[in-house]
Amino acid sequence: MSRYEGVDPTYEYIKLLRDSNGLDTLIEFLECLETDDMVKHVDISQYLSIEEADNPEQMSKFTDRFKKALSKNKCLTALDIAGNYLGQATPHPNNNHKIDYLSTVAIALSKSSVLHLDVSGSLKF
Repeated sequence: MSRYEGVDPTYEYIKLLRDSNGLDTLIEFLECLETDDMVKHVDISQYLSIEEADNPEQMSKFTDRFKKALSKNKCLTALDIAGNYLGQATPHPNNNHKIDYLSTVAIALSKSSVLHLDVSGSLKF
């Protein structure tokens, strides 16, 4: 259920639960979100596994689709991406790709219609 006022949980809220296809399902969902004109709150918290977050190829596909979805969708006002390991890494040259993901996500969010954002548990360095 959406925590934000003005969001009808029947039609305007989606909680995407992880399935056996993992990140591929999330990428497909984000592709559909690009043209959606109804959903206001998307909750994809706790979706990514740490293995997926550590895979540069998969995360590049995710962040590219995430960026496109946020730039094209003008209806989404609330986004919950908490606990997705987006920035969980120890400082090390092999983890520099995670900084690129965070930059891509931050830039996409700054240009989007999202007003409410939950990233708790995703940004631990």
